[in-house]
Amino acid sequence: MRLPEWLKIGGMLLALALAAPGCGRDAGAKAGRVIHIATATQVKTLDPALAGDLASRNMAGALFDTLLQYNYTKRPYMLEPSMLAKMPEMREGGASYYFELRDDLFFTPDPAFGPKGGSKEARKVRSADVVFSFLRIADARMHSPVFWLWRGRVKGIDDFYAATAEAPSERDYFAEYDRGVAGFEVIDERHFAIHLTRPDPRFLYNLAIPYTGIVPQRAVRHYGNDRFAEHPVGSGPFYLSSYRRDYEAVLTRNAEFRTEYFPEAQNPADRARKLPLADRIVCSNIRQSLSAWLLFLQGELEVSVLNKDNADLIAGGRELAPALRRRRIELVTHVEFEIQYVGFSFTDPKLAGNLKLRQALTCAYNIPRRIALFNDLAVPAAGPIPPGVPGYAPELEKATNCYDLERARLLLREAG
Repeated sequence: MRLPEWLKIGGMLLALALAAPGCGRDAGAKAGRVIHIATATQVKTLDPALAGDLASRNMAGALFDTLLQYNYTKRPYMLEPSMLAKMPEMREGGASYYFELRDDLFFTPDPAFGPKGGSKEARKVRSADVVFSFLRIADARMHSPVFWLWRGRVKGIDDFYAATAEAPSERDYFAEYDRGVAGFEVIDERHFAIHLTRPDPRFLYNLAIPYTGIVPQRAVRHYGNDRFAEHPVGSGPFYLSSYRRDYEAVLTRNAEFRTEYFPEAQNPADRARKLPLADRIVCSNIRQSLSAWLLFLQGELEVSVLNKDNADLIAGGRELAPALRRRRIELVTHVEFEIQYVGFSFTDPKLAGNLKLRQALTCAYNIPRRIALFNDLAVPAAGPIPPGVPGYAPELEKATNCYDLERARLLLREAG
């Protein structure tokens, strides 16, 4: 599932803690392509460079495309090209990456591109748009919460940040952009390169996050940053057709979205349907989870999210209640990447200098009871890397999460 899952097949909108279940109508029960969903938190911005909260990032993922994406059907999760014709070419041991854009990328029609929304040639995504999008993250006047993605990594980016911090905001706002930085190199309209201060094999993962969604420099220059945050123009799977802040956002299928299919779709007919599968998504801001649940039961929402407070009442833990099954409601669960943990304070000399003591405390911590109190909406974490991610070590599970009071007592004696 190469787009955000909640956008493609009506899956989870909100990522909850660890094992997050949700309920949804059987896909065959509704023939239409309009999906009604709800978010419990405010969408603070529609600008990807400013999307520091989950609800805003989800919205940015619908409106803006990224250079890379995850193939969610593979384990471990793998990066793959999205806006790129192929995976980037790594040079200098990972200190430089060279990119080639696809030739079927277009921003959605908008007056910023000319009369009647602009021609396709005027709306084509170019290398200069990519570099412009990345520089916005490093513009000190933007106050982007994700400047850390580039800081100290991209050649010249810290100097760019300092220059924009001192630049006048009103006159010749984009002068520093026109000068550019050594780390973001435009080669031609479809080819560009990123040069890092040192090799970084993890850098490419940044290019699959909605923060780094590509925006059209022509639209940003036309509207300015403040207006662009309320009037987004992107090349993502949907465009914003209606928006009432804190109430409702309506997303409509982008017919010009790059050609991509989902061969693993449950419905065989959908495997030959160009993504996105939905024609329209109506996202309502509903702060009270009980209100959203009641609307779901009334058929007003296709998806409802369970949380630790109502999971037992609705699903009896991980089993869907019979009354809901009779209504052809399905329970869908998946493991999220959120890690909750209890840490040791190494400022305490007793803990910092005594491994056996720390092991004893670990064995005395009742993880099964903690999960039960969370209504079974969690799984034990064997370290900071969750299942499905490269680097996960399942053999650590026996060495950790070992609730064993007898072993804890033994370790305490050995710890003195």
